[in-house]
Amino acid sequence: MHPTMISTWKQELAKRAGELFERGNKQAADPQKTIDHLHRKIGQLQVERDFLAGQPTIARLLKGAR
Repeated sequence: MHPTMISTWKQELAKRAGELFERGNKQAADPQKTIDHLHRKIGQLQVERDFLAGQPTIARLLKGAR
């Protein structure tokens, strides 16, 4: 590594170090809201998978056949 690159990174860290540590201190979102969002996403993906599995050409691709 070139010394200039390391110096640039060091300066950037000195400028933005506060941002790195602020992010960890933010309160987490409501866990139930996160779980509900993930359940909705899982349902959406299952519907999409089932739809695509019903298409003959796509079903073969999903199974690995050509």
